[in-house]
Amino acid sequence: SLILQAGSNSISVSATNACGSDSKTVSIRYNEPCPETQVTIMSPVAGLQSTQSTVQLQVLVTEVNSAGQITTTVNGVLVSGGTYNTVTNMYSVTVNLSAGANTIVVLSQNKCGSDSKSVLVSYTVPCSTPVVNIVAPVAGSVSSGASAQLQVSVSNVTSAGQIVATLNGSPISGGSYNSVTNIYS
Repeated sequence: SLILQAGSNSISVSATNACGSDSKTVSIRYNEPCPETQVTIMSPVAGLQSTQSTVQLQVLVTEVNSAGQITTTVNGVLVSGGTYNTVTNMYSVTVNLSAGANTIVVLSQNKCGSDSKSVLVSYTVPCSTPVVNIVAPVAGSVSSGASAQLQVSVSNVTSAGQIVATLNGSPISGGSYNSVTNIYS
């Protein structure tokens, strides 16, 4: 068994006896194995429905030496950062999600080729229901005047247009909402 060197190898054989000699030479080229990189997305799982605006991407990437050989995009936009552990072959990066469907693509490249995998993650922006607390007038109070000042604490809204107040079933107009204090009056 011969141990070949990378590239061209020349093998010569000669034989000699009392009647003469003969020799032959052959060349053999040895191409070292060149394993292509492979990508396997471990997390998140395909079809993930998230209410978080970011997701931690965990990817098994073989036959690379650094994070510089790996690129990640979300909806076609390049994601910066990321770390690669050469002992575990794990690439990790936190990606920002947009509302709706997000296609995350991981591409790795080495001198022997490239591989890419994608995963679809959907992000639903959390939506909180409004919370209403009447501050004034106090329930069950008695008024000696014909008018009362209305003051209501309303959270999880952004404007007075999202609030409807009524008096004896008829809409009250002219209310204002302070989004800093969450008070409607």
